[in-house]
Amino acid sequence: MERVKNGAGSAPGFAATEPGGGRAVGSCARVRPAAALGLGLALAAAAPGGCAAEQGAPESPPKPISKVVKPEGGPQTSKPPEGPEPKPEPKPEPKPEPKPEPGKPDPVQTEVDRLIQRLGDEDWAEREAAQKRLLEIGKPAVAGLKAALKSQDLEISSRAKALLAEIVGLGFLGIQVRDVEEVDREGREVPQEGGAVVVETLPDTPAAAAGLRPGDLLHTLDGKVVKGSAGLVELVGATEPGTESKLVLYRNGQKQEKLIIVGRRPKELAR
Repeated sequence: MERVKNGAGSAPGFAATEPGGGRAVGSCARVRPAAALGLGLALAAAAPGGCAAEQGAPESPPKPISKVVKPEGGPQTSKPPEGPEPKPEPKPEPKPEPKPEPGKPDPVQTEVDRLIQRLGDEDWAEREAAQKRLLEIGKPAVAGLKAALKSQDLEISSRAKALLAEIVGLGFLGIQVRDVEEVDREGREVPQEGGAVVVETLPDTPAAAAGLRPGDLLHTLDGKVVKGSAGLVELVGATEPGTESKLVLYRNGQKQEKLIIVGRRPKELAR
């Protein structure tokens, strides 16, 4: 180790040099004059990174360390671009049933009227064929069949009654009746026209549920005057089963009103 003196004679400093005044061993240290540093010592500054400082290479700034930050909550998937939702395809509207043009007859009703007339044909096969076709037509034939109940042709009226029982059912009360006689009106304040007298009330029937009794004089059904026993059968038979009807009757000369739910005539009684 060699002592080095600065030019001002101030405190000594040390620098490691090779023997014979060579450069510092194992370092690129150099002796800076004290006047240049404004200090009383000759300082030996070691350049970092070997001898790069002695060769005059500029020091490169440290590279910043990049830190990878993982998103919280697991991997994120890319969302599709938002846009208007697709509109549902419109459902096809049901086509309305064709209606007959004003002034033109309904072809179904025309066929029904023709078939009803064939119910009274002399040929048995023709009558059976017409009845079978009317059953196939079903409810659209109901109005024509109800009108046929008043036909003077017994074959037509009886077959129309049977067809109505098959399609919608004939009205049924569950009583046996007879025509009114003079003795039924003597000494009693009852109407002098119309009516039918109850002979028997069948059990478990609409008549039994309404409380009808033998001897009751039935005068009107839904405001229509009962014209004898046949008239009552016709009125009840033309009433839709399940209908609640108002029955006006006279019991021992006293007027009463009863609500009765018309039943369905059993098929064995339809003819």
